[in-house]
Amino acid sequence: MVSRRELLLAGAAAASTATSIQGLRTASSAPLSPRWARSYSGNTESATLPPGEPGKHYTPVITPNGATLDFKLVDGVKVFHLVAEEVDHEFAPGLTAKCWGYNGRVHGPTIEAVEGDRVRIYVSNRLPEPTTVHWHGVFLPNGMDGVGGITQPLIQPGETFKYEWTFRQHGTFMYHPHHDEMTQMALGLLGLIVVHPRNVQEDARLDRDFAILLSEWRIKPGTSRPDPNEMTDFNVLTMNAKAFPATEPLVCMLGERVRIRFGNLSAMDHHPIHNADMQAAFEDLGVARADLVSALRLPNPNVELNVSFRRNKDTDVEVIATENLATLLFMPLRNGVANAGLDAANVSVAARALDLAFDVRTTFYRYLAADQVLELRRSVVLAASASAETARSLHEAGNTTDLDFENEQALYDDARLSLTQAEAELASNRERLSALLGLWGSGASFRVSGRLAEPERELTDLNSLEQRAIGRSLDLELARHRFEGAARGANLARAQGLLPRLGAGVHAQKSDGWEVGPAFNVEVPLFYQGQGEVARAQAEARRQTELYDGLGVRIRSAARPQRSVFQSRVSERVIFAKYSCPAASAS
Repeated sequence: MVSRRELLLAGAAAASTATSIQGLRTASSAPLSPRWARSYSGNTESATLPPGEPGKHYTPVITPNGATLDFKLVDGVKVFHLVAEEVDHEFAPGLTAKCWGYNGRVHGPTIEAVEGDRVRIYVSNRLPEPTTVHWHGVFLPNGMDGVGGITQPLIQPGETFKYEWTFRQHGTFMYHPHHDEMTQMALGLLGLIVVHPRNVQEDARLDRDFAILLSEWRIKPGTSRPDPNEMTDFNVLTMNAKAFPATEPLVCMLGERVRIRFGNLSAMDHHPIHNADMQAAFEDLGVARADLVSALRLPNPNVELNVSFRRNKDTDVEVIATENLATLLFMPLRNGVANAGLDAANVSVAARALDLAFDVRTTFYRYLAADQVLELRRSVVLAASASAETARSLHEAGNTTDLDFENEQALYDDARLSLTQAEAELASNRERLSALLGLWGSGASFRVSGRLAEPERELTDLNSLEQRAIGRSLDLELARHRFEGAARGANLARAQGLLPRLGAGVHAQKSDGWEVGPAFNVEVPLFYQGQGEVARAQAEARRQTELYDGLGVRIRSAARPQRSVFQSRVSERVIFAKYSCPAASAS
């Protein structure tokens, strides 16, 4: 049986109008240098281009309650200037604190550029301690990465440092210190970077582009500064360093295309996933980490004490202290097994999270579809009721037969039955969605608005589904880690069978005086060399190999027909709209 996750990663599109799932991440079509193929999403071969212009190359980003950093053009280079300094910042009316910021504000102004722009950023330090600036997520030369003492000298108070590079990617990034960063960031030294794509098709241009940086703070009553030592117990949540009612609204017009960018660099406590099964899956990580700790432990020494009493009242004392060197020798093998288990647990949790996201998304679409079907059934009942009432009047007037009247009444009853079934289907999907979200009682009284979007008529990336499904399958990755763990476990079992124990230590004996010397003990595997453990581990390795191969076959089999399935669903929709629901087709 192929899991839903495999189908999702294989690129399955909408199964029906009620379930329109589109979640594939398409790989960049730009040629990548082999060095960056797995770790970099931009085009490393792109050259510096003329400076991008607002309105021509991009829609300027809006930072509510914030600002965009000004720049000057110098020989085709966009030149910015950041000043790190102490700022008296108002989070909300009546709540003010001394923070650290850039250019007189918290958070720092948004740096805006276009893919291909050459930028030069001067950073002046007016703080009472050294600082740097790290450009979070930006591909740039190592010397510009902003890690104090490693890629650059610290920017001392009163000094200015120059950063310069060419943007080779677009997206949403951030900047912050990389020196004493937990303190400096907690005091407000954060900012957003927005890099727009160079060439945007006209139909993809935005009308509004908002950027919001989230932060949590701990400001104790009666104090004048945020507490940078707090990691979990926060009492202020801000958007662009403002708390309600000081937060500006996001103003848009009906029909506009809007993008909202979110970033978060604070030591924020994360909102938990309420799904109990997902929480239990996270505990698998704790189990795997505990196994790793156990694998790396040093063995406890074995101490043996023998006391003999002589008739002349003298006492002989013998002490033997040994350490099992075999445990130390096999520690790398145990570490390898435990690491493979931890890797498998990480992938398993990621897969469970993806499963949960898939289920939530699918159920949400089904709920929307059920709601729309219910709306349609209500309309049908109203129409059938009116038709049945008309038929009744005609029948009483003698203008229609008993059979026609009964047919109209049957249609009305059937419409009412369909309405009842639609109500039950909506309630079932709502309960399913509540369970997935971990909601119950008063927490399940949520409201859902919106309607299903029109499904895509074509997808251009269906030709390589099989290769992409194999390359992105978390199930295959999990099976690979399990096989590696089993193979390493077999090696460990074989080694431990040949050398169960090798003790070495110190022997001390007191008779007339203390005598000290080395002590050794070896368990000789004369009758048993761990054959059972070795056979079990080897069988487990073979089992994981077969599971891996079988899973690959199932994923390929599931991926191959998806293009035809999607095209079939599109054809069904066209036929339904044209013949079963002509009003929808006309619209």
